[in-house]
Amino acid sequence: MGLRNTLIGAGLVGILGAQEVQAADAKDTGYATMSLGELTERVQEKTVVLNDFNFKKEVTDYDGAALVLFYSSCPQTENADTINKNMDIVYLQLVDTFDDTKVNGLPLKFTSFDGCKYRGNNSKTILGLNVRDTETHMYLDGREIDRRRGGPIGVDGINPAIKNMTYWINYDLLRITEPGEENIVLLYQGGMEWNEFPRSILNK
Repeated sequence: MGLRNTLIGAGLVGILGAQEVQAADAKDTGYATMSLGELTERVQEKTVVLNDFNFKKEVTDYDGAALVLFYSSCPQTENADTINKNMDIVYLQLVDTFDDTKVNGLPLKFTSFDGCKYRGNNSKTILGLNVRDTETHMYLDGREIDRRRGGPIGVDGINPAIKNMTYWINYDLLRITEPGEENIVLLYQGGMEWNEFPRSILNK
């Protein structure tokens, strides 16, 4: 049985990662009551803040694993404001959940990149990475292996996003999987929903 069917049938239980998800849901962080400005400040406090000059050093030259949240502190629409706020909450929960986690003997690095200065310039994407919206990228050994586009459009989507992205990290970076799915990875491939792929795809 594939993971997607298992998640539906088993209520998101049955693998080690589920224990981490439950801990994240149960913890009262206060994030949900914060404004976008407060959440942005907290993201910047708890992650490595990236810019045009340190991206290579912090991400592509890093021998461990890194996640990059691309967001904007100056969203141009109400919908973008909502997605940024909800995604900040999701990302902060992931930071808390995977605190002290290591990949390749190095800390799993959570980073963030504020794309505010790129607003209104549709011909220029952030660092040439074809990013014009809220996205989360996953890097391993300095190479981008996957990216997830967007974020929850409503508060009811926050916890599902936390759970799904926890499985994403567990499967792809930590090799925490269901029995029999040790050779499976979960990839968004620039979308909002992941699919199962053989782990060998990461070597291509």
